[in-house]
Amino acid sequence: MSLLRRATEAHVRYHARHRLEAVVGNHEIRSLVEPHRSRVPALRAEYEAGFRAIVEAGVKEGCFTAASPRSVTEDTIVW
Repeated sequence: MSLLRRATEAHVRYHARHRLEAVVGNHEIRSLVEPHRSRVPALRAEYEAGFRAIVEAGVKEGCFTAASPRSVTEDTIVW
């Protein structure tokens, strides 16, 4: 649980400190040119997989329950 808390705090801090990059990465992907247009979604998928792995580990260890680790991840790191 503490790992999920720390990851969530880091996510929020990054978005607060790097607003422009967060906006581009979250909403302006279509405006990017290649290879960046393809790379950003790939990085996001990798990032989400890391969060999902934390959630899945927490469920496996019995720290918390989650019917859908994917949904928990998506709700935690709202793009």
